[in-house]
Amino acid sequence: MNMNKILSQFLSEKRQSYWEFHAQSTAEQIAANDKIDAEMKFFSSTMSAEDYKRLESVESLHDDITEITNIGTFNYAFRLGALFMCAVFMGEGAEQ
Repeated sequence: MNMNKILSQFLSEKRQSYWEFHAQSTAEQIAANDKIDAEMKFFSSTMSAEDYKRLESVESLHDDITEITNIGTFNYAFRLGALFMCAVFMGEGAEQ
């Protein structure tokens, strides 16, 4: 299969939903979020206000690191996709 055919299939009506973003939560993600909420409520009732603020700051730092990682992953995937498109339009790897 040549690269132009792959690209045309990728952009066709049938495959369009693959590249559109749809946020989805799995049952596992929902359960994990519920567990985190329950644990934070537990700690808020058992810890001193100062200690709980420290715990919240650690959670905030974790969120920041996760965001930095997600941005790096997006940048890598975007560049990879752009290189793939360039290869397709330049005919690299096309069957003769």
